[in-house]
Amino acid sequence: MVIVSDAGSVIPPEYLSSIKKIPVHPHYIPVPNQTKEYPQFDKMTGIGYLWQQYIKLSWHNICDADSALLLDSDEMLCKPITPEQFKHAGKWVWTYRPWKDAGDAICWKQPTDQILGQRTPYEAMMVSGFVLTRPATINLLSYIYQTHAISNLWELVVKKKMNKFSEYNLYGSFIHMVNDPAYYYNIRKDIPLHDCIIKNWSWGGISHENHAKAMSCLM
Repeated sequence: MVIVSDAGSVIPPEYLSSIKKIPVHPHYIPVPNQTKEYPQFDKMTGIGYLWQQYIKLSWHNICDADSALLLDSDEMLCKPITPEQFKHAGKWVWTYRPWKDAGDAICWKQPTDQILGQRTPYEAMMVSGFVLTRPATINLLSYIYQTHAISNLWELVVKKKMNKFSEYNLYGSFIHMVNDPAYYYNIRKDIPLHDCIIKNWSWGGISHENHAKAMSCLM
């Protein structure tokens, strides 16, 4: 288990030691200072919102795993899991829906299309529980570097003055575009979806109901 946090505060050791069965490796990575070189970031989300997406697409530099299940800070596992629960026919599952059915998530189409240089057909951040593989992550980044003549994903944020993008839409759209053989593309939603992750809203605070639900999973 790898936990990534910014460098502003240290995760209390007693929290880390409470996780008994799995080795935990915290990484503290500072958020860049906003300067005149950076675009005008959203006033609510700030520079950290894009930075955490950059970190997730750099996961392969933080650990030596061949694949990783990425969970955001507003998600938690609610039951025991195995990798097989995120697979179908031996392949990692990635679920999609047409952009016309994406509702408010349509906001991610323009930056996804811009970065990939393609008219993507699907929204790819539909179901939490995203498993990224090392080869596909490296291939995605190489494609972006070549397409935009850059050497680092954060350089793209600055160069294009981007104030939002979706890391999971980038990744999911890319693997579909290149037909990565490690994935099962759940476009028709013809397989059961896992129910082992509960997700809240990052900006919604921790209500009594959310806290009680989370604690019931930990008991």
